[in-house]
Amino acid sequence: MQVSEGNIPLDNGFNKSPLEFEEELKGGLVKIGIEHATVAISSKSKNTVFKYIEGLSSRLSISKRINEKFDNYLAFASKNTKGQLCYSQDKIIENRIFDHENLLIIQNNLNVYAMYEDLSYNYEITIIFHNIDTLETEALRQLELICEIIIAWANSWVAHHTMLLHWYRYSEQSSDSLPPILTKSEMGVLELLIKGLTGSEVAQIRHVSKETVRTQIKSILHKTQCRNQNQLISRFGQGQWLMNQPTRSIYT
Repeated sequence: MQVSEGNIPLDNGFNKSPLEFEEELKGGLVKIGIEHATVAISSKSKNTVFKYIEGLSSRLSISKRINEKFDNYLAFASKNTKGQLCYSQDKIIENRIFDHENLLIIQNNLNVYAMYEDLSYNYEITIIFHNIDTLETEALRQLELICEIIIAWANSWVAHHTMLLHWYRYSEQSSDSLPPILTKSEMGVLELLIKGLTGSEVAQIRHVSKETVRTQIKSILHKTQCRNQNQLISRFGQGQWLMNQPTRSIYT
């Protein structure tokens, strides 16, 4: 859906907090029958920098299974036409799913709606929704609108964190004593720490062991001459005033 500059309202009473914004979108998804949502932002090299996996109702518990097959879902969505909401039945989750509402095993495959789209700064977004009942035409229209909102949000998220990266480089150049340059992996860990993730959560997002993350954090602290993680976050998180929603992977 194309939105022209002249159609953008300058004041539409939109003053929701990020949490309120998220809860309203989740409520809209539940209203049209979506049971589970997955959102991922990845670089062109397929490095996932944002992962959101969450059940939206108590009816399905598939978050853990989706996380285990996460790369398969990214590959599946990337085969669809870019920018188009595509429907199919889920062939990735192998075992039968239990419907906690009706207390029975679902014999048929789950319905899955997926969208794959390019973002700014050479990033990509994958959006995947699961539900038991096939959506009607009006519900599909609402789902497409929600996808457009998520894509717009993702572009702002990418732009903000790209700005943080440039700010880090700018601050580093203006420093009297330049610390050694962090590796790409260390920069990825630093960005996640700034967003409030723990070492264990960083390990989950980056698909590495906790020991690997601990080693990387020690290296970052040494290179940046910070005494601890609190000082590190205080020093490099000062530019994070636009969006402070953490990367999340929720298993329910």
